[in-house]
Amino acid sequence: MNVMQCRAARVMLSLGVRELAALAGVSPDTVARLKWGAAPKPVTVERIQAALEARGLSTDGLKEALKTRLLETLDGDDDAMGD
Repeated sequence: MNVMQCRAARVMLSLGVRELAALAGVSPDTVARLKWGAAPKPVTVERIQAALEARGLSTDGLKEALKTRLLETLDGDDDAMGD
């Protein structure tokens, strides 16, 4: 899980840093460090992914949602440029 995936997952599930930390069993500082781009320990990633999956958001589903959103954004940029 990368920074963008974690941030997107928090937004999609309406979770703050503290809420995700509590669900994952890690400290809020750990989630905040991930939010700012620090490389997490593998166990931290596993805990966060498990917490997100428990809320119904799979990693594969998150990747697809991000891909769809990126494509929608790019399509919108074309419209703005008159293409």
